[in-house]
Amino acid sequence: MRTVELTTRTFYNQFSKLNFWTLQVDGTSLETFILKQNPSLFVRGLVPTLLNWLRDPDERAFVWERCLPSHGQTLRFPVLMCSEDIDLSCHLVVVDVSSDSEYVYWHRMGAGCSGFELPRTGDDLGWADWEPIRFRRGNYTDVLDRYRVYLDGSVDGVVYPPAEGERVETYEIHDRNSAPSGG
Repeated sequence: MRTVELTTRTFYNQFSKLNFWTLQVDGTSLETFILKQNPSLFVRGLVPTLLNWLRDPDERAFVWERCLPSHGQTLRFPVLMCSEDIDLSCHLVVVDVSSDSEYVYWHRMGAGCSGFELPRTGDDLGWADWEPIRFRRGNYTDVLDRYRVYLDGSVDGVVYPPAEGERVETYEIHDRNSAPSGG
């Protein structure tokens, strides 16, 4: 199983008119990383569920309860959602995730439209050919902590700041035929 690095990169969202952080796997946007493994999937124009943009507190809790399971537990984690609807009832990318003391594992990945019914969100998605990956636990939790800082803020006016010297690009959400630039 390949070990990869998880980071964030700042983009500008045309719907929210706010900056947001995309998830990057080895410096490539998660969408592009997924498309390289399975080009037939519909995963374009999605944003991380870890953003504080989920308005429903039950959906937000659902995501955060599943992003880092306890040792020996495997959970279904909705990692990306539709950037227009910003909820768990539309297009999702879901990963089966587990962890141990050293690593966090993404075993398999599914994508498609999900029916909104917690805790079954993501159960009826199509599962893709997927090379399982793992993240060093410290790297993974550092990225979660970056998002967690903004959980108490409301959607309105929250700006996910770019890293020093980082150029912020507009996220091309209407172009379903190309992944976000820079990825």
